Amino acid sequence: MRYRRLGLVVILLVVTTLSCGPLTDLIGGDGDKPDNGGGDTPPTTAPPPPTTAPPPTSAPPPTSAPPPTQSSPGGGSATLTINNNSGQTICYVRFSPTTDEYWGDDQLGSSEVIDPGGSRSWTVAPNTYDMRTDDCSQEEIETYWGADITTSFTWNVTGSGSSPQPPPPTTSSGGVGLDYTQSPNFGSVNLSAGFANDPNTVAMVSGGSVDVWSLGLGSGCTGYATSAPDYRINWSGSSSRLRIFFVGDGGDDTTLIVNDATGNWYCNDDYSSFHPLVDLNNPTPGQIDIWVGSYSSGEYVGGTLYITELSYDPGNLPGGSQQPPPSPGGGLDYTLSPNYGSVSLSAGFGNDPHTVSMTSGGSVDVYSEGLGSGCTGYATSAPDYELQWSGTSSRLRIFFVPSGSDDTTLIVNTATGQWRCNDDYSGLDPMVELTNPSQGVYDIWVGSYGSGDYVPGTLYITELSLDPGDY
Repeated sequence: MRYRRLGLVVILLVVTTLSCGPLTDLIGGDGDKPDNGGGDTPPTTAPPPPTTAPPPTSAPPPTSAPPPTQSSPGGGSATLTINNNSGQTICYVRFSPTTDEYWGDDQLGSSEVIDPGGSRSWTVAPNTYDMRTDDCSQEEIETYWGADITTSFTWNVTGSGSSPQPPPPTTSSGGVGLDYTQSPNFGSVNLSAGFANDPNTVAMVSGGSVDVWSLGLGSGCTGYATSAPDYRINWSGSSSRLRIFFVGDGGDDTTLIVNDATGNWYCNDDYSSFHPLVDLNNPTPGQIDIWVGSYSSGEYVGGTLYITELSYDPGNLPGGSQQPPPSPGGGLDYTLSPNYGSVSLSAGFGNDPHTVSMTSGGSVDVYSEGLGSGCTGYATSAPDYELQWSGTSSRLRIFFVPSGSDDTTLIVNTATGQWRCNDDYSGLDPMVELTNPSQGVYDIWVGSYGSGDYVPGTLYITELSLDPGDY
């Protein structure tokens, strides 16, 4: 805490207190800066004149602090935004440069308040400010000391007392990194739990000059992004989950970096193929800042950011569309409709195993796709079957049993965009086992090991300990 202008000023305040009323009327509450009187109600009767004049050598304090919008030596202007996440109504906002001895005038006036979940912005001269918010009884909600407001600054008032937000992270070389005090590149939105028109979408371009990996923000925090956020959510209400993901227009690799209302960082690189997704569980009301990065320096990827409380993901978009194919120009294409339909299954589903009759084979050389170990054979470009999976399970098995003894293969694109394949699990019959499978869309291809072979049989999906050897 700072205490300013002791000595003669204290004597003057005591004299004024004795003649004009309680000391709290002069300081506007329990903060350290005296109030200049801009937000107090005037007395109903004039105080009696002092019996003696003050000493001529004692200059009285100024009647008001210089307005916060005064010109700064460097010129220019900055933006201060206050988000009310405190759950209380803010009736008084005062701010003044840290060098001033008095709080500035109330910036809301007699007819304006900031309701819980609301926000208000001001244009100020670039400077370092002390700021204070009070309720309608002029009791302190929160005070912020020493806010460096040079371009744009956002103060999330939570009612925590006097504690400034941590500064934005910097790079190892000391340069500015991801700065959530700057205005977002592609705008912002106010969303409340249960919002309509879910998902909320916005078109944007990923990429920038900040090396996110060098900031050391945590697991999955990588790629290159701009210093300013790309998008901002002013969130309110109570929800079990808020899901944020980005789908690029092509097959380029993008990343996602999110700073939530409590200052925690959440990141993802490849949730579904090259498309990132971040889940915020029980999101705290307040400001959520989002950066969409490009995995490689100098790349700028156009696409769409999605914000949803529903179970959409990059592979399960509204209207049934999916992310673009992983191999532009051909190959296995999970955007195509599956040859033998689809099914929605949840953990613990009945009639286990789930079965579907189909025929393996196609013209795509899976081995040439370079999808990983065991990914071989010949299959159609479209998936043979699609599984929409939900719930929590320790294991999910997918396998194919041909009607004869022909050699078949299995290729699965998981909900997180990974490729899982198998050729010979039991004899010549393939099986893929998924441990703790993520919720989302799984696309399944059944290939034939030999070109031109088409093998009828049955696909099995199960949580049990079954395998092709049981059939």
